[in-house]
Amino acid sequence: MATDITGLTMKLDLLLQAEAAKTADFATVKAPVTMAKVMEFPFGADIGSLNQIWWDRRTLAASADDELDLTGDEAGEQLLNAFGVKVYFDSVRLVIVINRSDETIGAHAASDAIISVGPGDGNDWLGPFQANTHRLNVLPGCPLILLSPADIQTVSADDDVKITNEDGAAEALYDILIAGVSE
Repeated sequence: MATDITGLTMKLDLLLQAEAAKTADFATVKAPVTMAKVMEFPFGADIGSLNQIWWDRRTLAASADDELDLTGDEAGEQLLNAFGVKVYFDSVRLVIVINRSDETIGAHAASDAIISVGPGDGNDWLGPFQANTHRLNVLPGCPLILLSPADIQTVSADDDVKITNEDGAAEALYDILIAGVSE
């Protein structure tokens, strides 16, 4: 199903700065490193562009999970965009998950809850994963970025991405953004 969005631009800035130091007899020698990448994604369906986006800040009870429906086929939780319209992805090009469990935000008390990201149960968006049992853990305070300007993987009917709170006692809080193409 085609997107209802008529314009979307995105710019992703990644910057890492580090410095290693070693003290010698009379001086400290420093070795700096900077790694940077800026990527811009125009509106469209061609490689390197985007025309569909969804984001949210979500809370998970202890041991709970979210099954997020990428196709709007009601297998998991349907996603609504910022304009209240159901989101359909034909391909996903970017997934960003930030585990904010370590922060006190609103009613959420800081915790050390780990969340995992992977394919849904039975409705498998494999994305970069090799099998529906594969998962990536995201530690508190850490981001996970899955990116491919072409496609991470084409989305099929009823495909879900699953976010799970791996902590059996504490609530988890996370931000998620999914961007891609709906043709």
